[in-house]
Amino acid sequence: MDLDPLTLITSHETDPDYLNSISLILGKIINIAFQRPLTEEEWEAAFSMTHEWIKSRPDRLGPYSRRPAVVGTPNPLPPIYFLHESHGSTMHYYLVTLTILGLHLPHTQRLDRLIALDAFPRENPRPTKKEFLQNIALDICGIAFSSKIPTVLVNAFGPMAYCARLINDEPVRQELKPLSSLLMGRRAFATVGTPRMPTIVKPSVSEIRNQLLEERNLETAVRALYQDGLVVIEDAVQHDKLDILNEKMVDDTRKLQTLGDKSPFNYNKGNLQQDAPPVSKYFFPEIFTNLLATQVTTAVLGPRPKWTFCSANSAVGKTPDIEPQRQPVHSDADFAHPPNPFALVVNVPLVTTKPENGSTELWLGTHTPFGIEAQEGAHGDRASGRIQEHLLRERQKISPPVQPIINKGSVVIRDLRLWHAGMPNYSPETRVMLAMIHFAPWYRNPMRLEFAEDVKPILEQLDRDGKLGLQVPVDWKPTEEIVETYLGRGFGNSYDFNQAP
Repeated sequence: MDLDPLTLITSHETDPDYLNSISLILGKIINIAFQRPLTEEEWEAAFSMTHEWIKSRPDRLGPYSRRPAVVGTPNPLPPIYFLHESHGSTMHYYLVTLTILGLHLPHTQRLDRLIALDAFPRENPRPTKKEFLQNIALDICGIAFSSKIPTVLVNAFGPMAYCARLINDEPVRQELKPLSSLLMGRRAFATVGTPRMPTIVKPSVSEIRNQLLEERNLETAVRALYQDGLVVIEDAVQHDKLDILNEKMVDDTRKLQTLGDKSPFNYNKGNLQQDAPPVSKYFFPEIFTNLLATQVTTAVLGPRPKWTFCSANSAVGKTPDIEPQRQPVHSDADFAHPPNPFALVVNVPLVTTKPENGSTELWLGTHTPFGIEAQEGAHGDRASGRIQEHLLRERQKISPPVQPIINKGSVVIRDLRLWHAGMPNYSPETRVMLAMIHFAPWYRNPMRLEFAEDVKPILEQLDRDGKLGLQVPVDWKPTEEIVETYLGRGFGNSYDFNQAP
């Protein structure tokens, strides 16, 4: 491919822009280097492009975890993990670029110029050329074998085929032999469909003012829920209300963390279930009874859905004591359930959610073809609802998961049956996302909410004004009692989303 007419990408607005720009740099170098040795002038130009690129690359594109390789272990390669699939592929292309520059290093150039561009710190800061190239080859293989992301695996074949020959240590070469068959076994796993992102509904100014979606936007939302099992409505909640609630709930998270093994964690201690304070001071109707969300859930479930669950998922900020972990892919409908929509989760993130702070992994379209037969772990187990591994592999070929950015102020409506997973939070700040479940009016879920008595007038006034649109079964408690007890409520499987016989 003739890349000469293409100018280098110097403006990087998104992370994939860095992948595109290093791909273009690599392509320009390959077009020459795979035909003949680079001249000194060509090498200098290639070095300059590569140097400018690595200087502009933000730290977030690097790995969040990298450990040295240990020969004699089951995996003699360095384990290297990235926040996002594009980051791993970006590093692969950068390392191949360094490899070509190393192989074509003119005798007049000093190796330390290339060593200065090395992506990772080394035990030996002054390696020989052979050691330098082997270090890069080990990292390229390490990224491939550490990753379970199909797109990274697909991109790994070319870099590995080109660079693995530069691994000279015989013990490593011997130990790589069984791993090579593993990679070939992953080849089928790496055959994936095209990921699709969630549908986003952007209400107009008048729709936000009137708290009512017009017909086309409502149709878009309903269609997305039927096809994907999820839709995002942006600009549905004012930020000032979110900030007030977020400050309180993050403070509550710190208190729950002190409970250690007795904290209300789901699957791992970096993922807590906690309730918002159910008192009037923090009960903002546009958050908890958002009319745009209720309009959509009503269109899908029927008039006056039943709101019987109100809690939150908090991805704890990274600390020295907590290693960020992901949840297994699971469905919240961990029981025999109807084949049609019967429950929709209304999620309200209190901040912008993104891969760095634990945006939820979503497997769009998995709410309809699968039932409880796809799951492992019965209701009542701490890790119930897990999706069987072979089904994940098969689904990935059709529609791989996504971890989208959800802007602050958005409302996310998700079918309870949809496969999903809480993801690690690598930022220092806790990410809180509220979860309210609306059940169909015919669905006989027996749960009841528990609110402070001072919330009752708010809900009653909303109902009188025609701004509730929900059935809200509540056990009212004295405000003082609620304040003392709401953080000690049940979590996980202490809630039952099934219906009465």
